[in-house]
Amino acid sequence: MKTNQRSLNRSSTAAWLGLLAVAFTICPPTAVAQLYPIYQPCTYPSGNRCFFLYLVNDTAQAVTFYVVPGSCYEGWGNGGQPKYLGTVPPGGRATNWIARIQGNGCDGNNGDFAIQPSNHGGELQNFTFDNGGKLEMTSKANGYDGLLSAKSPVDGSYTWVFREVVDRLSAPVDDRLTMPRNYIAADSGRWNLSGGTRWDDLRMVNTGAYGTSGNFYDSCVGVELFHPQHVVRLPNKNGRAYFMVAQSRAHNGYIQVMRTDADMLDPATDLVRSVGRTTRVGEYIWMDIYTGIANAQGGGSFNPIGNWNHPGKMALMGGVLVVAAQNWEESAPCFYGKGTSWDALLFYDVRDPEQPRYWGKMLYSELGVPEISGVGLIRNPATDAWILS
Repeated sequence: MKTNQRSLNRSSTAAWLGLLAVAFTICPPTAVAQLYPIYQPCTYPSGNRCFFLYLVNDTAQAVTFYVVPGSCYEGWGNGGQPKYLGTVPPGGRATNWIARIQGNGCDGNNGDFAIQPSNHGGELQNFTFDNGGKLEMTSKANGYDGLLSAKSPVDGSYTWVFREVVDRLSAPVDDRLTMPRNYIAADSGRWNLSGGTRWDDLRMVNTGAYGTSGNFYDSCVGVELFHPQHVVRLPNKNGRAYFMVAQSRAHNGYIQVMRTDADMLDPATDLVRSVGRTTRVGEYIWMDIYTGIANAQGGGSFNPIGNWNHPGKMALMGGVLVVAAQNWEESAPCFYGKGTSWDALLFYDVRDPEQPRYWGKMLYSELGVPEISGVGLIRNPATDAWILS
């Protein structure tokens, strides 16, 4: 029964995310029931400031949801304490209404609140919203996954789907991810045999077709400022090689995947063919940019994973990529554009190197260190265990 229920829930996710409330739009009255809000009609998109967030349970067990009010928040649960929204069975939904405060230094901007599920340790899912009814996730939980729909053009509502954390991965958890024994690629041989070196220039092109930014180098009074931080090789796919490169940048650092073109990977040596630095061997195809409040204030969006200006060293074990995400402090006269998130190790599922999937993170405080400046992985062949340093 559990397997059937999960199968049913998986097929319904897309339908929930496309949900549009077509019957009527509703706003809160002055009184509410003991456990559930009572609603009354209002008009959208007038100045009534109301919109709805539907919470869909796409797991195989019942979940109780609470709303945790934040700043400039006016709606169900207003008052500072977590408020019960409802216990939702598998496939069911609860409703939270949100109103944007006017005046009192808010004017509806920079409002925030959180949704707290009863399971997975009660880890919060944080949201922010503005005076135009734009709602965004500003965190990504480790214990579960959540998908936020686009804003409904009919009533301005949103739908957030609560899922198991495994649903954010590229495939079910298997040995490739949890117990990697194979090396990613042969770390032997030479590109330039005549010169006796183990390096070569590989020209990767940023066409812009995939929304990537490419890499750049910048300096300040002779000091390295923003530049590519590290490159690691990912698993091969369909006879192509893949690389992840980290790039520092003011406010919003990022990581990108580079893919070699067809026939550029030598099947005998597992090395990219040496064709000279002016000849293209591949292109940029994927990017995760760690945007935050500076980007949002300019009309952009938040990355719910976090906001760092200096994603640095990376390490790989089988299908798991680990990224050291840092925020560099300001150092006059140079401006680093420090992000707002704590230093952390980020974990990505890269079994499909064309579409890395964020898995979760560990904060510096959880590791018992004052900061994170790098990451290393060492495999113990005697125990087949990996040591993180």
